[in-house]
Amino acid sequence: MRRVPLALRTVSRVALFSALTPALAAAQGAPGLAAVYFNESEFAGASVAAPPGDVAFDFLEGSPDPTIEPNSFTARYTGYINPLYTEVYRLWTRSDDGVRLFVDGQLVIDNWTNHAPTVDEASVALRANVPVPVMLEYFESTGGALIELGWESLQQGEETIPADRMSSASPFPAGLPVVSATSPDTIATEGTPDSALVTVSRWGDLSQPLSVELALGGTAEQGLDFTPFSTRIELRANQSSARITLSRPDNPSYRGRRVLEVSVAPSPSYTVGVASLAAVTLIDDETPPRDPVFVVTGTLTTGPEVDGEIVVQALDAGGTVAAQQVLLGEGTYALAGLEPGTYTARAFLDANGDRVLDAGELEGVGPGAQTRVSVTLPPDALEVHFALGAVPSADAEPAADAEPAADAEPVQDGSAAADVGPEADAAAMADAGPTVDAGAETDVGDTDAADADAPAPAAAAAGGCAQVGRQNMSPWGLYGVTLVSLWLSRRRRSRA
Repeated sequence: MRRVPLALRTVSRVALFSALTPALAAAQGAPGLAAVYFNESEFAGASVAAPPGDVAFDFLEGSPDPTIEPNSFTARYTGYINPLYTEVYRLWTRSDDGVRLFVDGQLVIDNWTNHAPTVDEASVALRANVPVPVMLEYFESTGGALIELGWESLQQGEETIPADRMSSASPFPAGLPVVSATSPDTIATEGTPDSALVTVSRWGDLSQPLSVELALGGTAEQGLDFTPFSTRIELRANQSSARITLSRPDNPSYRGRRVLEVSVAPSPSYTVGVASLAAVTLIDDETPPRDPVFVVTGTLTTGPEVDGEIVVQALDAGGTVAAQQVLLGEGTYALAGLEPGTYTARAFLDANGDRVLDAGELEGVGPGAQTRVSVTLPPDALEVHFALGAVPSADAEPAADAEPAADAEPVQDGSAAADVGPEADAAAMADAGPTVDAGAETDVGDTDAADADAPAPAAAAAGGCAQVGRQNMSPWGLYGVTLVSLWLSRRRRSRA
């Protein structure tokens, strides 16, 4: 970056005056940008003009003129810049404090804040030797005072824009001013100092005050999503821009992310610019409520003849599978991710693995002996239990308790003690653990022909809603069955 000592700048301007290009000479201005300094913020108070020149000033903690108070002045530099090359230029500013740069009426740099020396930049497509109107605005608050304007491109080395590539002719067109709305900061977050900013600016004659009307749109609601503000902006004479600060109110209700659109409304007093709409996003800091989770849950039990993959499905009103789960046997299932509506739940043994209920494939039976159960959501969770295998019909009678084998005597408390010795504890075990029907003899030990005719256990008659035989017995039950079997076997041998 080229740094030209302040003491040499006046000499440079004079020496280069005769080197103006024909395009700049046609602009009928002296080399450099015209400069006006105001004694107060926002271009108010007494003002003083300075000779045109490049913009590369370090006022330290002073001011540009003895009539200008330090730490509270504003400055405006206007005219044209004339690039050497046709390409995209990086225009940059270095400032302490606030800065705004307009190029051909467009606000391309907007850092109107108190800050330490800061470089801001914008990319602008320029054409060789075609002067482009510009306006640079600056304010000084406290401490150091610094403002500089430069450029850079593929062929143009980085430098402060020299005065011989500038003209101080007025850049403003005749006629009505052009009003724009832009946003240098598009995010406002609830519960934080982070606010969104909208700048309303005019390009044109600044000598008169101007009222600008704004229109609001988007999804945001005033008072709920953003603090209220006036939609009429009053620009004083010499004031080009006004800034609106948008905050999101801190409240306990969840409103979600909202968008506010601020646009320039038409008026006979000005022309609406191309950049006439600024959109800002307003972020809520509350946790969003959880979306309801609609799910059908339940258990699946199987009979002993069932072996293979079992598919549990929820079908929508059109018969399309909305959710499904594959089980490898008994267990629980959860058909989740369902929208509100009515579904048909079913379970079947998928013999060929195609996840489709084909003819001949075994279906599970649910409540009321239905193979398909209608389910309506919400509520957000329903239970449907299926049994797959040998299941009772709707009119089936409850299974009766099994009778003892033809030649087996009922087990009486203490009666086996004299006959079987240590095995006499079987009766005590039967009292301590679950009661075991004599019909369980058909599962263990040796049996004779009469024993083989004994009825099956009641659990088997129940139709497969639960496992049968030893698989469902507790350890005490198995122990009791074993002792009874041993006693019966010894009794048969003693008879023989």
